[in-house]
Amino acid sequence: MSTEFPCSRDLGTARAKLGHARHHIGELHSLIDLFFNHPDHRPKMRADLDAKSGFHVLRINSMPDFDPLIENISLVMGDVLHDLRSALDHVAWQLACYFANGQPVGPTKIYFPICDPKPGRTHKTVSFLSPTDWRYLHEFQPCKGLNGRPDSWSGDYIHQLSQLQELSNQDKHRRLSIVLLTPNQFSTIPTRRSLPPWIVRTGDSFEFRPEHISDIDPEAEEHDFSHADLCTELGAEVGRIKAPGWNSIPSIDDVGEVTPRLACDGPRPLFATLERLADYVQLILDSFCG
Repeated sequence: MSTEFPCSRDLGTARAKLGHARHHIGELHSLIDLFFNHPDHRPKMRADLDAKSGFHVLRINSMPDFDPLIENISLVMGDVLHDLRSALDHVAWQLACYFANGQPVGPTKIYFPICDPKPGRTHKTVSFLSPTDWRYLHEFQPCKGLNGRPDSWSGDYIHQLSQLQELSNQDKHRRLSIVLLTPNQFSTIPTRRSLPPWIVRTGDSFEFRPEHISDIDPEAEEHDFSHADLCTELGAEVGRIKAPGWNSIPSIDDVGEVTPRLACDGPRPLFATLERLADYVQLILDSFCG
């Protein structure tokens, strides 16, 4: 992909929009951390022994009211998506003004085009951009795929601009962005009665003994997440633990709590999604010389 791009565009407003989007992402981090730092805002679990397998099944048996949090997150997420789309539209406006040597014809119809044609359809042509500019921006489009750019996205592949368009259109025209809570981290009451062989108490402290790391640990836990549910809801299974320290206790009512992970529609991890989109907008802006 060619990286030669004219240097006389003023991207100050586009960068301001991107900066505002990143500010909102930081606001989301603070909002979520503050909420889940309060113990009353974390779902509680009970454990029931499955006598056949010897595992205790961890299920959510108490849920806080997440509706206000989810609505607030959806609204802030919509602000992030709007700022990212606006940043790209400001780029398109600068390019269109440069091509027109002033205000372009039909100024209300200037936008950042996204070329993602269905099989058998033709690629977009854009009359308000110079052919050179559009050829350059076309290299960043979904129709070009990765195009040699690294992408650490671990889910089912979707191009950043397609993903931004999908989420933004959904937020603007149909509904608030869907936010899901998926079980991610949990903590329980102690599962063992003694220390593992490689940890030794010495007075008021503990000492790590690496030479015993391979010793048999009679109270080692076993975990099984193959039956875990994807959503955090009342009755959902979080996981299974075989804990010798719990012996054969049939049930433990207040066994621990869950710290959910936030995900957007898909489900796709919320912060990984938003930061990936912001980084791609940053990449497009940084490709300019100015």
